[in-house]
Amino acid sequence: MAITNFTELKTAVQDWLDDTSLATKSEDFIALAEARFNRTLRAQDMEVRVSLTVGGAPVDLIALPTDFLELREVHIEATPDEPLAYRSPQFVENIRDQLTGSPIYYSVETKNLTFAPQALATTVFSVLYFQKIPALTVGNPTNWLITNHPDVYLYGALIQAEAFLVNDQRLAIWKVALDEAMAELRSVSDFARAGGEPNTRGNRQVNVAPQITQSAG
Repeated sequence: MAITNFTELKTAVQDWLDDTSLATKSEDFIALAEARFNRTLRAQDMEVRVSLTVGGAPVDLIALPTDFLELREVHIEATPDEPLAYRSPQFVENIRDQLTGSPIYYSVETKNLTFAPQALATTVFSVLYFQKIPALTVGNPTNWLITNHPDVYLYGALIQAEAFLVNDQRLAIWKVALDEAMAELRSVSDFARAGGEPNTRGNRQVNVAPQITQSAG
């Protein structure tokens, strides 16, 4: 049968297990598989770009979207755009007050985008990040992963089901299948990304006094 949505995936899990008694558990298996995907998968389809604007006063940080997983790139929207360089949260905190002008460094701290120097009002950051996979539910029956890679979803859910059933032999089979499918997905995603135009954003020259160092802690 086709696997194109949440309901069909739940049915497929039961069919492949040949066990309809797990109907009420299939949603748990799918949710656990999604948790694993969010930890281990970084694919082109997960990339999202948003604009985050500073309000009416200078700030040290801006909240990242609730579906944020990992940052890819940050720049200030200007003419031309002004790319920011990543540094550790401690470095950004230590150096913030020693710099002036628009931000040149960024980091992530407690699901916030933090930067140095402080961002002035109306600064607009363009943020490219990896988004959590939209969870499958009755109200949200499809997403890009089940549409394009239903086998990944099926194998991921079957791993959780076989673990629940303490069926180690079958669990190992589905793990191999999932690992292969995930590797292929990553390969396709990497090829698609590399096959496009190279990133031509320039790097601003950043001069930092040599005496500025990160403190221990």
